Amino acid sequence: MPDTPSVTHRDRDLVVAHFVSTVYKAHRGPDTFGVNHTDIPKAILMVTSDRYILKSTRDGFLESSGALEVSFAPSRVDGQSAGELRYRIPAGDEHPALNGTARLLLVGNRLFIFYAEVSAATPAEEINRYLASIRIPARPSSSAGEDHGAAHSPSRQ
Repeated sequence: MPDTPSVTHRDRDLVVAHFVSTVYKAHRGPDTFGVNHTDIPKAILMVTSDRYILKSTRDGFLESSGALEVSFAPSRVDGQSAGELRYRIPAGDEHPALNGTARLLLVGNRLFIFYAEVSAATPAEEINRYLASIRIPARPSSSAGEDHGAAHSPSRQ
């Protein structure tokens, strides 16, 4: 990230599960660079496909950002398959119009969203440099019989 990030935690209760997200954000002028990670409950992973999780994440991310989707296409993060979402956030009282790029991926039971929301004055190289710098941390080895890093490949939906 281009600066020291602030850290917040968000709790969200749905009928089927409780989700806790950790969000790291660094601001520089109107630009924001961030990462959000959420552990998906195993019960959800057992009955839901990766594709559905990423689609739901994309839809929720756009809605919570007040953004309009420009495109969604396959991409990679640190050598792993991901989806790349490009979006626009209309100007608001406290910020100019922003262009966003987010990469979404599921690693084991952890959902990652890496994103950059920047003004038109920010060079594309900054977004590319940030996204290219991302490294997915290795999950801890199993202890006490818990599987922390199993590949997720449920049935298709």
